Formats: sequence, structure tokens, C-alpha cells
Amino acid sequence: MVRLVTLAASIAAASVACRPSATPARDDTVEVLVVAPHPDDEMLIAGGVLARARAQGQRVAVVVVTNGDFTCERNGHVRQDETIAALASIGVAEDQVIFLGYPDGWLVDLGDAPLPPLARTMPDGTCVKTGGTYAHRGAHRRDEHSARSGSAAPYTAVALEEDLAAVLERTRPRDVYVTHPLDTHPDHAATYEYLRRALDRADVAPPRIHRAIVHAGPCWPDGRSRERPCPPVVPDPHAPWMRLPEPFGAYAPRELVPVVDPDAKLRAIGAYRSQFGDDPAHDWLLTFARAEEAFYPEILVEDPSRTRRRLRAPLAEVARASAPLTCDGAREVGIAPYVVTLDPEGARVAITREGALVREWATPLDARCATHDWEARIDRRTDDGVTEITLWRDGRFFGVAIDPWSAPS
Repeated sequence: MVRLVTLAASIAAASVACRPSATPARDDTVEVLVVAPHPDDEMLIAGGVLARARAQGQRVAVVVVTNGDFTCERNGHVRQDETIAALASIGVAEDQVIFLGYPDGWLVDLGDAPLPPLARTMPDGTCVKTGGTYAHRGAHRRDEHSARSGSAAPYTAVALEEDLAAVLERTRPRDVYVTHPLDTHPDHAATYEYLRRALDRADVAPPRIHRAIVHAGPCWPDGRSRERPCPPVVPDPHAPWMRLPEPFGAYAPRELVPVVDPDAKLRAIGAYRSQFGDDPAHDWLLTFARAEEAFYPEILVEDPSRTRRRLRAPLAEVARASAPLTCDGAREVGIAPYVVTLDPEGARVAITREGALVREWATPLDARCATHDWEARIDRRTDDGVTEITLWRDGRFFGVAIDPWSAPS
């Protein structure tokens, strides 16, 4: 029997931003939207897709959720500059880039209450603790929330959802490229989850979603091992895409999109100079310049079984269960063979199968041990041979866990 854990990535109902107009300007609509967790992820996952779309005259937009400014070791202003330069080299203009300006490394901690001030580098190079979204480049030459409402957004989950929903309503994309919930970087998995929540909130037709993986162990994609030391990095922009390391080796992407000019993508990745290590010619980032880009597509439809608007994948439903989870009461909900559990401190929610961890989430700092209704849905996917466990909290999409146990060898 599966047990559902209380996941806490709280997206509360406290509205922080004015909702955008439900009727966007026609000139803002796009065929392709890329949603990247950090500056450089847009190029790593979909630089070839963007270059092809621009060469074909399609309208595109790029959303960068954070400024990649974790502590003062990373300069968010420099990283914005690098993103604009890299995208320009493949035909994406600055007015097609939207910076949301949320804090790097903290997406899973966003809740109803604003995060405390965080350290970041200012334009003059000083390190200060401050809060609120910011940007100096992109379509508005400031962050999305400031451009739309006149002031920066606090670091909250609802503000991020509303900013993404506003962009979706304005651009009405046909295809969205985003990081996969399986990605082992917490910000990358959270970016997918915030996109799904924004789609539930936005007044738009469900787009096709194309999910991509950047982090899957220390040596991927230039080697399949999850253990160091990693093999030497020898960038080859004409090499095929790599299979994931175990236990996900059989979870194959169902879209391999040829990159028209892999060498151009290699040069574009070189624009993110602040992210290169001591040996730039053999840096890990360069291994994402390959002959193809790999995606795990997801088709979303309206869920007719819900009175509230909800999107779901049109898959055969295997099981569904729901229950309230609190620190003082029930801490498990189950649908065999999965168990969702809330830890005694309410800090983490985990999904396990026969005692083995499938996925866990950190709960937002301000939402631990609060009572929420949790719902889990189990979909055994015959198309790509994995099981997806989808969680909702209080009727809102919370996250997806991927279990490869059913994948063919």
C-alpha cells in the first residue's frame, strides 16, 4: 500500500502580485518558450532548439528563474550579461529574455512568508544582504515582477507562481522546454514544479512540455558513473546524446532533436565564462554541446474530474489516494507499492518503494508541521517504461517523482 507524504512546497493563497490581463498583446505570443533555473541552463538544455526556431522565423522567449547568484561567490549581474551575449550569438534578442530574479539555491525553501534577506553581489561589487527580485538586463531591463507591478517581488512561492503565470498568459507558448523533475539539482526539479503550478493558475491552453536533464550524477553526461573521479572531459559537439547513469539507464528520452550547428552551440556555451573552472577548454559545461538535444515530452490536458482547474498527463490512472498529514497525526499515505511519509519534524516529505527512497522534498521553512491534505496519483507509463508518482497538496500540484523500476532493460 502506498503512503503519501506531506510535501511542503507551500504555495499559498496570499496574492502578492496583480494578475496580468487575460488578453495578452498578440505581439508577445511565441511558439517556443524555454524556462531555465539559472543563467546558462537555457543554452545547455535547448540552445539548438532556440537556434533552429529563430532560423525558421519562429517567435521565442526565454525565462530565467534565478540570477545564479548563490551567496556572493556568484555575481548575478555578470551572469545576466553572459546569458544575453550567449543567446544573441544564436539569434535570440535581449527583448526575448525575461529574468524573474528569484534566489539561486533557495527555490525549494520558498513558502508563504518571504525568505529573510540573502547575501548577493551588488552592481558595484559589494556584498550585501537584501531581499526581493532584481534584474538589470532582459526585455524590461528589470525583473518581471517589477516591470509588471512597479516593485520587486518578495521571495515567496506565490510570487514566483504568479510571475510565471503572467509570462505564460502573455506569451501563450505552443511548446515549453524546461528542466526535468528527475534532475538532481534541487532548483532544477523545483523549476519544473513551479511551471506546473503556474500552468494550473494561468488562463492558457496547456502547451506541450519538453523536459531535459542537466544534473544526473557527478560525471554525466560526459560519463555515466555517479562516483568520482570522473573521466577526463573531452568536448565533442558532434557526439550523440549520452544515456543516463543507473538506475535510470533504461529511461530513454523520447525526443532526440538534431542540433543544426553544434559548433555554434559550443561557442555560445563559452560565453558563460564565470561558470568555467580552471581548465576552460575541458570544462563540464562544454559536454552539453552535442549533435542532438534530448527531451522527455509531456502532454497535459484539462482534468475533467476536478471542479478546480487542474492539468494532468493523459495517462491510464493506476491508483489515487489522499489523506491529511501532520507532524502530530498521520504521517503516511499509501498506494501500493509506494509510501509517502512526512518526517517527525515536518522538514521533509519522501516517497519510498519497499523501503528504497524514490524522491524527497524539503518543505518550505514557514510550512513545517502545518496540516495539509495530500493526494497521490500513480501512473505506470507504458510509453517510456517508468512509473510517475504525482503529488498534490490542498488541491494544488506539488511535484512529480520518477521511478525507473518498471523500465525495460
